[in-house]
Amino acid sequence: MKNFIQPGDAMAYTNPGPGAIASGDPVLVVTRLGVASVNIAADAQGTLRLGGVFSLPKTTDNDMVQGDNLYWDAGAGELTLADGAGTNVLAGMCFAAAGVGAATVQCRLKG
Repeated sequence: MKNFIQPGDAMAYTNPGPGAIASGDPVLVVTRLGVASVNIAADAQGTLRLGGVFSLPKTTDNDMVQGDNLYWDAGAGELTLADGAGTNVLAGMCFAAAGVGAATVQCRLKG
């Protein structure tokens, strides 16, 4: 097919800074959550994964079960069950349960 570009599970991303992004860090791109595949220095380009299952930070206050919608709270830098009255971004789905007190959850990114 002449107009095919790529599968779309990764994209080039330029880190606007001021700090570096570490490999494995969640990165919010407007209304989509990606995960850095490599370390990305400020004002440099790297790759974000946009699909797959990742272990990401979560609020320790929520009991998350398989299938729950997970939202990215950019202010707190963690996943939550709350949409924040529309201020949090739908990041994906809970892939494996993570109870109250757990610091991370397996999240299947919303593609």
